[in-house]
Formats: sequence, C-alpha cells, structure tokens
Amino acid sequence: MVDSGSSSAFRDELPAKLDEIELFLATPVSGEEQPREKWDRLFRSCLASLESGDAGPLESLAQVCLERRSDGRDVSCGWLIDSCLKRSGGEDTSTGTAVVVQVCLDRLSTDDDVAWAVLQEFTFAQVIKKCELIIRSKISRNNPVITENGVAADVYLRLDKAMRDKKSAAPKTAREYFGLAARNIRWQITDLLRKPKNEQEEPGVFQDLAQSTGVSTEVLNLEVWFRFWTAVSDLPAEQRDVFDLIWVNELSQYETAKELGIKRDRVKDLWRNIKIKIAEDCEEVLPHLGRLD
Repeated sequence: MVDSGSSSAFRDELPAKLDEIELFLATPVSGEEQPREKWDRLFRSCLASLESGDAGPLESLAQVCLERRSDGRDVSCGWLIDSCLKRSGGEDTSTGTAVVVQVCLDRLSTDDDVAWAVLQEFTFAQVIKKCELIIRSKISRNNPVITENGVAADVYLRLDKAMRDKKSAAPKTAREYFGLAARNIRWQITDLLRKPKNEQEEPGVFQDLAQSTGVSTEVLNLEVWFRFWTAVSDLPAEQRDVFDLIWVNELSQYETAKELGIKRDRVKDLWRNIKIKIAEDCEEVLPHLGRLD
C-alpha cells in the first residue's frame, strides 16, 4: 500500500521538503545546492529504498507530486516525470517508472484527471522516443512529409482510444499498461510500414506534449523496419514481453525482472537471445538494440 507504516512519516515530511526545494527556484543562493540538485537527491533516495525492496517512499513521492499538481503546483510533478524518463534504459538500476505508473493507475479508479494527464505524458514521451529512433535513424531516406510527432500522435490516439473505449478492460497494473502501450506501438508502426500515409497531421493536442522534440525530415526505410517488426512479432511470448518492457517502454533489466517475476540473469539471457534473433533477420537495426555481450 502507498501509505504503509514504514513510509507514513516520510510522506508527512514531503510537502515541507518540496516547499523548500521550490522556494529556492525563485531565489537561488549562490554556493548552495541548487533546487534541481536537491530534487535529484530526494529522488535517488527513493530509488535506493525501492531497490532495497521498499516501494513506499517512491509511491509517497508520486502521490504527493500528483496532489500538488491538482492544486496547480506543477514543478515537482514535472521533475518526477523527467527523472524517471532520464533514467530509462539502464541495466542494473531502477528508473522508478513502473512504480509511478502504478500509482497513476490506482488513482484512475477514482477518475483522477491529473493521474490520467501524468500517465499521458509518460506514455507520449516514450512513444515519441521510439518514433524518433525509427524515423531519424541512419537507415532512413529523406521525406519531409512524415514526422515522428505525427506518427507518435497516431500511436497515442490508438492507445488513448483503447483505454477509454474499454474502460472495464483497462489495465490495472503497470505490466498490463506497458503491454497495451507496446502492442499499440507495434500495430500502428506495422500499419504504417504496410501502407505509408501521404500526410502525417500533428493535432494541436500533441504539440504541448511533444514540446521540443522538433520535426524530422526523414522517413523510415520501409523494407528494413518491416523486417525488424516482423522479427519482433515472431518472437516467443516470453521474449516479446521482455522486448516490450526493455526496448519499447525502456524499463531497466532490473525492473523488467520484477515486472515479469523472473530472475535478473534470466532477463539478461532473454535480452541477448532477442538481439541475436533480430540480428539474424535484420542486422541493420542491431546498433539500436545494443551490444550482444
């Protein structure tokens, strides 16, 4: 539970800690630890507890940040999202993403619009990173019409529709949500590869979410990426689950093991086998998956 006895005192102290951090935003003091450094230290302490088996501090931090956003105080919630995303992709450490996503999903059961907005930002940020990688890769060819923002918007609309149209079947756990996101990314990009669009509109609702991602002048090499996604689709179920969590949702191998309930060494072996399998069918994309050793 979020408000377990072990973390209740920590949670009670959080508002004052965040007030102190935000106060220095307006009046930074030369020579002292800066606000973002103070935040990073607080966030790292929560991750350290998480890796020791206690998710309470990070759950409490996420809850308090969401509550502050509800009150129009958005600084700490923005930092929370940014901190999780910046730490994505590591092998042996936690990013905190799974815990924060779970807190949002729990709050969605009470129709919490702020929790949904935060979940949207997390999801869109991960989606657009994948679209940037695919569309801006060195194996692409020029086409100024298709942009990663447009492709990400299509993926995101698809995911949003899946969440809203089937509320009774909406994911209740972080693992279920990551799986839903990964499936919709695969489906949308596969559709694009099969039948490229002449235009990619960028709805205004996504401009704020995309922020400074910019506009690409390249389009994916259809044949190469089609082989890539075909190889992904052909992976055994356990390997595809690992691929979805590590490559699509950018969880660490440590977190992936926790989400799947398997040992870290098993994830490491599965991830290496995944890269070998994809390299057999699509060697050009291997640099985007990392080293084999």
